[in-house]
Amino acid sequence: GRADEPVWIDIRDGDVQIRNCSALSLWGTGTQDCQKAIWAFVAGNDSYGDWVEPGGRDGGRTTQRPAVVAIGPAGENQTSMGCLIHDAGNGSGQGGFGGVFGSKNLKAISAIGTGGFSVHDPKALMKARLDQKKNYAFNLEGRAQPAHNNFEGAAWPLEMWKGTNPIRRRPQACVGCHAGCRGRYEDGVANEAICMNSLFYVGGETVEIQRAAADLVNDYGLNAYEGTLGLRYLGALSHSGAFGPDTELDCPLDFDDFGSLEFIQQYVRMISHRNDGRGNPSQFGDDLAGGFVRAAKKWGKSAQRKLAGWDGMDSDILPPGYVVRSGGTESYLQNLFPFWGLPVHYDPRTHPNWGYGSILGDRDINEHDFNSWWSKGKAEDMVRIVTGKMAPFEGDELMLDWGDDNIYSKHMAKLVSWHRYYTRFYKQSLLFCDSRWPDFVNPQRPDKIGSTGEAEPRFLNAITGTNMTFLDGIELGRKIWNLDHAIWTLQGRHRDMVDFTEAVYRDP
Repeated sequence: GRADEPVWIDIRDGDVQIRNCSALSLWGTGTQDCQKAIWAFVAGNDSYGDWVEPGGRDGGRTTQRPAVVAIGPAGENQTSMGCLIHDAGNGSGQGGFGGVFGSKNLKAISAIGTGGFSVHDPKALMKARLDQKKNYAFNLEGRAQPAHNNFEGAAWPLEMWKGTNPIRRRPQACVGCHAGCRGRYEDGVANEAICMNSLFYVGGETVEIQRAAADLVNDYGLNAYEGTLGLRYLGALSHSGAFGPDTELDCPLDFDDFGSLEFIQQYVRMISHRNDGRGNPSQFGDDLAGGFVRAAKKWGKSAQRKLAGWDGMDSDILPPGYVVRSGGTESYLQNLFPFWGLPVHYDPRTHPNWGYGSILGDRDINEHDFNSWWSKGKAEDMVRIVTGKMAPFEGDELMLDWGDDNIYSKHMAKLVSWHRYYTRFYKQSLLFCDSRWPDFVNPQRPDKIGSTGEAEPRFLNAITGTNMTFLDGIELGRKIWNLDHAIWTLQGRHRDMVDFTEAVYRDP
């Protein structure tokens, strides 16, 4: 169940030790200081690239440092928005896993190995890599084309501040990848930040404040996505007059300071420490630590009544497309949190494959396979290319008809099924990157046809020596998906639970 006092797990080859946090003063640290302390303890303070003898059972050596996943103050205080953070910007965000670590008194897990693995056919693997780069990679020099298939723009966090940031910067990628979807900056601030942590405080007055906020939310181990949407929700409440001296909700935040670094620091600390963000007790901060859905339900009719009559839109506060209707707070939150109480990446009314995948699963699926390929050319050409790659359902172009008359059809069922099968094997099991795969439509090619269907088994077979086809992987994904459902059913999942929130059906 639970350690008697804060601990961390130290894995070195096959040797596993549970160590007390007190020796390294880990409890209470941010995720970055925690990782640095563990690196020094396990591998010393020598320069990167030097040999390390971590002292596992095998007695081997390596040039790497341990891979560490850690929680920050948000997880330690068991907030529902607590994340697991690895390195500078990789977060297991939605679902409250950091709070689970905190409830176990588990600060971090460190792993280092000195073994290796053999590649079945190194020549074939290298050829696959070079061919992929030659035929499908974006132009790093000109950066005129998208860095990867699913998001617009080369290196998204990099582009976010392009033209306004005087600091030298460049794309940063995982080893061997041509996509470069993260930014790296000369001053080190916000290095490795990606996706929502890079966009956490887009209302910050300056780029420097926005980048500092990205580091802040990662260091505290806080869910950047729920934190972002939640801040907009609080801004809407403040705008409607729900906070103030004569109101029932005692919010410590002063939205007149919105945009400043001090404001976002207080906001993050308030949720992470369950207080007012300045070290003083606050019921409001404690409410938010349980998540915005629980907080809104607790605040009840007062907050709803204050918000019900306001139909304004402020781009710095409310996300585009979300209108506060007469249902007030409840309607607003249902539109933003329709999946098991978690914030939604995409509205299920306009991205039905995402919506179905999330309610059939256990959380917001966070799999972007069908998000921006359609912007690369004529719709009919894109549909033909994409559906032509969706074995064993290939050729059914109605799978990509998201009109109202089609979202309950057998064609939509096939789309959702293929999506679950592909991601369960090629992404969740083989760990193909979500940003880069599937490579349906590729703007680097004159014919726009990407490498999916051929590239995935080519890499896999070169490494393992198997002779799998693309469809073999889809079939394995189907078995994994069915196994997931069998386990959930044994744990009490029933089809009546597989439903959207009421607002999805009610509001057009």
